[in-house]
Amino acid sequence: MKKLSNLLLLIVLLGTIASCTRFSNRGTIVNPYITTASTNTFSFDKITLTDSSTVLDAVVNFRPGWWFTLSDSSYIEADGVKYHMTSIDGIVANERVVMPDSGIVHFAMTFPAIPADVKSITFSEGFADGYQLAGIDLTGTLDYNVNIGKLPSDVRKPFADGALPDPVLKYDSTTVNMHLLGYKPEMGGVSYFLFSSHGYDKPDKPLTPDSLGNLQLKFALAAPAKMVIRGNQNLFLAGEAHLAPGETVDMYVDTHVSGLENMATRDDKYFIPAGYLPLYHNGTYANWDRIDKTGLPEYSLNVNRENFIADYHMTGDEYTDQVINLFTALNDSIDAADMPAMYKQQLKGELEVELAIAATDFMRQMQVSYWSKNDGWGKPVPSDSIKCKLSSDNVRKFAEKIDFNDPYIYLSPDALDALNTDIWRANGIDAGIYEYLRAYSDAYARADKGEFTTVPADLAKAPEGFTEDLKAHAQYMKDKLASLDFSLVTPTPDVPAEKLIAEITKPYRGKVVMVDLWNTWCGPCRAALAQNEPAKSKDLASDDIVWIYLADESSSVPLYLDMIKEIKGHHYLLNADQVSAVRKQFGVDGIPYYILVDKKGKATGRPDLRDHSKFKKTILEELAK
Repeated sequence: MKKLSNLLLLIVLLGTIASCTRFSNRGTIVNPYITTASTNTFSFDKITLTDSSTVLDAVVNFRPGWWFTLSDSSYIEADGVKYHMTSIDGIVANERVVMPDSGIVHFAMTFPAIPADVKSITFSEGFADGYQLAGIDLTGTLDYNVNIGKLPSDVRKPFADGALPDPVLKYDSTTVNMHLLGYKPEMGGVSYFLFSSHGYDKPDKPLTPDSLGNLQLKFALAAPAKMVIRGNQNLFLAGEAHLAPGETVDMYVDTHVSGLENMATRDDKYFIPAGYLPLYHNGTYANWDRIDKTGLPEYSLNVNRENFIADYHMTGDEYTDQVINLFTALNDSIDAADMPAMYKQQLKGELEVELAIAATDFMRQMQVSYWSKNDGWGKPVPSDSIKCKLSSDNVRKFAEKIDFNDPYIYLSPDALDALNTDIWRANGIDAGIYEYLRAYSDAYARADKGEFTTVPADLAKAPEGFTEDLKAHAQYMKDKLASLDFSLVTPTPDVPAEKLIAEITKPYRGKVVMVDLWNTWCGPCRAALAQNEPAKSKDLASDDIVWIYLADESSSVPLYLDMIKEIKGHHYLLNADQVSAVRKQFGVDGIPYYILVDKKGKATGRPDLRDHSKFKKTILEELAK
């Protein structure tokens, strides 16, 4: 009996000891779970914790030939206490590391030991735009529900199959109460694209939530719109939601998708679990947006993509037959597939929109085919290379497959690419909804420039909300533009577009002129401007250097006028024809793009000056001549 009592006592004692020490982070964690990350190129594949140190084995996956650096101000944070890096092995802190052909670099960082009861750590380079990985799990207990599991039950409902919901058509204000799950202020702002029947909108700069990750947005809509969520340079976000006019929506966006992306790159495998959605909401189209597409096949004509089936050698008959045959085969495959009926209906609607694009924009498809087969994306296509023309018979064959009054067009994010209705008009085909959506989109674009006068006659058959939206937006833009200060914008010379650069730079013979092509929406442009601007008062401070900046009408005018206040130089706002001529003249391959004009007035395109160090060096060399 005494032996039994001693055994029971030993069991209880061992249990007590186990319960006191069941959590200890001493040891090695391989491929630790990461909750959020500012990057998917930098990660940790092993963490070693001892009583004397904390060692983080890092891995960088990046393009061969590109470079990265790691700051010596890096630290880890555990339960609110910062532990600064004490040493680094494999690379040198603060120095550029050029990626090898493998695209992978491994190195290790050592930090002081952390307490044994810490469950997770955060890594930071110590400055706003540096690498930041948070919620690095040391317990092995986290999964994809780390944030989503906290959702209200009425929002995280299971998907219920059925027919696609009808489009809500009225002019009204939509309110989105956005909640970023797992948000911390150091993550910064959130951005989005809003695809509506008149075009797409996005904020000029990331919007900052409150400290809890809450943010309210309001939009005036005349038809359903699709919101695609994006983060900023420090936080990857994902997810999309369809919104109806007049509703108030609670939207929950999971910041953990950034951690999933990071781990997927690190581990070189798909990491999004079945059933996981990075966004939930409780709006009119919430059920539709809950369709789990994980593992479902895609059915697409792939218009405007390299793998589109068109070949630029085709005749009009060959092109028509091949596209329509594929369209028919894809529809048959969708009918036979094991997938939700609602998703089938969506796919069929999207295929019809793609078919309309293939017909109305067939020349673009031929150009894409030429570029993909000749390794010359975006370059001029020889005029004799494409002989495809669509006959009236070809156009009617396309039209027979399209229901121009299918209300799905109001729900399609690709609808705007299908609104070139000239080909249907020229062949006596009534394009129905496509026709008045084009009129609405065109009038909205004119209103954006303050040129709107009257509601187009083609909108007579459209829902009343479209007309209301146009009038309200036109008045808003008229008032907005009237309040803006254009005094810093230099009038563009009235010369043929191909002579524009020569005319603008003519007054500065004997000086070095740097022409910078940029736009407000271009992130690399804004980064380059911020990097180059200080040099004007330091290394490049000279009256013999002239700075000229060319943006175009795709920029947000209010943001443009606000930004150029801080950019020293001469500013021109070009129209579409002018910027197109400049791009063609100098072979512009993207922006930012630089045109260097020497003291004799010779202008040369210099995309190589995107390298900041070469930018300054080249200007100074030219100045010394």
